[in-house]
Amino acid sequence: MRTLQPTPARLLADADAILNHDLDDRFDRLRYWSPRSVTLALLLMVHPTLRAGYQVTIDRMSEEYGTALGWSEDPNPSTLCRARAKLPEDTLREIHARWLSSHGGKAAAQRGLFRDFRICALDGMSAILPDTAELDESFGRVRTGKGDARHPSALVVTLWDAGACMPLDWVVARGRSGERVAAMQFFDNLQEHDLLVGDRGFPSRRILFELAARERHFLFRMVAGTRADWPEVAAFLASGKRQDEVIFIYKDPDAAEPLTERFRLLRKQRGGRLTVLVTSVLDRKRLDWRDAIDAYAMRWCIETAFRTIKMRYELEDFHGQNSLFIRQEIAAVMIHLAMEACIEATATSEAGIPPQTDLPAKQRRLCNRRLLARRVETLLDIFSDMPKRRLLKRLRRGLELCVKRRQRVRPGRSYDRVCKGQFGRWRMVKMAA
Repeated sequence: MRTLQPTPARLLADADAILNHDLDDRFDRLRYWSPRSVTLALLLMVHPTLRAGYQVTIDRMSEEYGTALGWSEDPNPSTLCRARAKLPEDTLREIHARWLSSHGGKAAAQRGLFRDFRICALDGMSAILPDTAELDESFGRVRTGKGDARHPSALVVTLWDAGACMPLDWVVARGRSGERVAAMQFFDNLQEHDLLVGDRGFPSRRILFELAARERHFLFRMVAGTRADWPEVAAFLASGKRQDEVIFIYKDPDAAEPLTERFRLLRKQRGGRLTVLVTSVLDRKRLDWRDAIDAYAMRWCIETAFRTIKMRYELEDFHGQNSLFIRQEIAAVMIHLAMEACIEATATSEAGIPPQTDLPAKQRRLCNRRLLARRVETLLDIFSDMPKRRLLKRLRRGLELCVKRRQRVRPGRSYDRVCKGQFGRWRMVKMAA
């Protein structure tokens, strides 16, 4: 495989093409608001260091990019609201997809491989929404332990490239629609070299057999050591083996006879913690016991990504109050994160740092995410009238700083799981008490 070598000049050219020149008009221009300027406004509103409301965003756009955008006076915030209503979510998803297929996106995916697998972490998070009648109807409400309805809530299930630390796809569904149902929408887009990794909330017989029918590989953690153990898992634990190939049975309602598939179970026992993994990769030379444990450990990247989305991007502090606007802002955050991955791949490649293909999760290093976000701000300056040479010089200096501040993916310690969100369940239950 030829190693891709992204450069700062190529990264700047990609940003210019994706965000500035190749964004076709998708609606009739409303004075100063075109899809290009509306997209820029959304990216500024959700930026972790620049985020602000409509008026402050417009003031910044006028000051920094007004000349390049052709503004002779500042538009009214209400015009931005009306223009957002004409920008479909699909346009933002297309921008995200173009970043993934850009030179930097491909390099990021290539540099993040593990044993020739692209580790695709799967998980979901709930997002508390503004309390409006439309959002209540579209997404439903979060309920406390006592059943009292509170805020509307959306379920955001994300497919994440754990090696490159970037989102591949996402689904925004009703708060109580279930992660498994949403996750199945990703299956048809998985590639041959993908290894889908998920925690104990995802394995079901239907999901395992759906993936097997598509000949796509997976690595899931199973419920183990409880009354809810699958019979196959219970028998495996009773055998005392560290790993073994086991026949799984699925009674498909659409099939006349029960379906059978051979999967591999792996056990890790450390102290009082028991972990059982199931995988469709039967070739132990391609994915041995240690590699499977390390591949599952890479799933932690999506957990830290959710923390970043909620705490640094403050996702739940939405500016919009209808379904389209909520989806737009979620998509804008995903675009930001994809841009960060492209910037990181360019920075490490420019510094001559080799890919981390064969390194386990504990030895992998990532650039500081806050510094990467600052470089996203630099890329957005393509909308300004700053000379390209000066902008490129500024980008190079920023990339050098990103490389200096690389850090381990996951420190060698663990913490109890505590909800720190503004509208966390513990707070909701406390309010209902």
